Amino acid sequence: MGKSSSTYTFIKASTKKIENSTQELNSYKSGMASRYGESTLSSYNTIGITNNYNLISLNYQLLSYFYTSDGLFQNAIRVPIQDGMSKGFNIEGLDDDEVKELMAWFNDHNLNEKIKDTLCWARLFGGGGLLINTNQDPTTPLNLNAIDTYSKIEFYDVDRWELTKSFDGISNIIRIVNGQEEPNFFYYYGNEIHKSRVVTATGKRAPHYIRQQLQGWGMSEGERIIRSVNMYKKTQEVLFELMDEAKIDIYSIPDFVELIHSGQSEKIFSMIETMNMSKNYLNAVVKDIRAEYEQKSINFGGMGEIKKINMIEFAGEIGLPLLKIYGSSASTGFNTGEIELENYNTMVESEIRPQLKNLLLKILEIGQKIVFGFVRPIDITFDSLRLINDLEISNMLLNKLHIGRELYDTGAFTTQEFVDHAKKEGIITTNVSDKSAMSMYDSI
Repeated sequence: MGKSSSTYTFIKASTKKIENSTQELNSYKSGMASRYGESTLSSYNTIGITNNYNLISLNYQLLSYFYTSDGLFQNAIRVPIQDGMSKGFNIEGLDDDEVKELMAWFNDHNLNEKIKDTLCWARLFGGGGLLINTNQDPTTPLNLNAIDTYSKIEFYDVDRWELTKSFDGISNIIRIVNGQEEPNFFYYYGNEIHKSRVVTATGKRAPHYIRQQLQGWGMSEGERIIRSVNMYKKTQEVLFELMDEAKIDIYSIPDFVELIHSGQSEKIFSMIETMNMSKNYLNAVVKDIRAEYEQKSINFGGMGEIKKINMIEFAGEIGLPLLKIYGSSASTGFNTGEIELENYNTMVESEIRPQLKNLLLKILEIGQKIVFGFVRPIDITFDSLRLINDLEISNMLLNKLHIGRELYDTGAFTTQEFVDHAKKEGIITTNVSDKSAMSMYDSI
């Protein structure tokens, strides 16, 4: 059989354009959008227009006056710090008497408030620090060994605008790129201070592009609430203007236009003033029988709902529950539940307390050297911010008591160890005698 041959026919693709293709439709929509300023759902034009390209973090004066004059903004800045320090802190690594001595020194220098202010400036301006001033040369590294009981020492809370990292205008990021070392000095009102003498705290870390503008510091908390604050302020201004115009008196005077043209305007205003005085002092309107008087009131319906929405938006952007900012309870319509408070507590414990711990460790290291003449390794811990009701506390103590009883019954605990366990866990007070404690145990 001969080999058969196959014939292949190649069909040339048509070059004719489909008039209603998706490509043409998108092109048409883009052209219309650029021509008439409209945007599509997937366009980022709206985001670009609403972004703020002038950082409020760089506006020192505006932030200073904003913080001074606005109570809500003050709460947004200070409340998380106050909550972070509300339950104090625990010093681990020292005995009870040493802790008391160290805390007495801590309180004598009013360090609790200075630490609060330092963290406050970090949230407000994006950065702050606690400056350590001793009788040593401030341009040299802090020498802890040279500090003793007789050393003069002071602490100053300062913001990032009081501390300049360098005078050559080169940012730390550019230094790193160029292989240069970060400056070892701050300049405090022109005075050179070695960086070991400043314990810094920063705001939220910005992206690389923004970080160059911030000169290595963090962002102000004001950056993320600009729009909601503007809306809230605008609502307040509108309400203020409406309250001024809540009641309008309307006087219909015969031949009013003719009287004005004839130069008798002063007489008209004098007549209106007399009628107003009569209304204010006599609670009666005295007028000509031909004149008409009408009073109109403005309806404030809906303004309350707008204000509530503004409050919720502000609280959402700053990341605080409404109860923390406004002091509002569930009875006013704002339900701050356990989930919201748990989220807030998590923010405080993850953002505020780590910087607080860093400040405390450095300060207490110096305090140990002054009070004791030596420095021991210590750790700082904080009690949980979670609010526990009486029933939950009772259940926790009962569980701890049952654990102690099981250990005692199995012989793992001696009598004294069980009593020590009960006192340590707060099941019984420390002033109860060991004999009384065992009598309580036997009666359970």
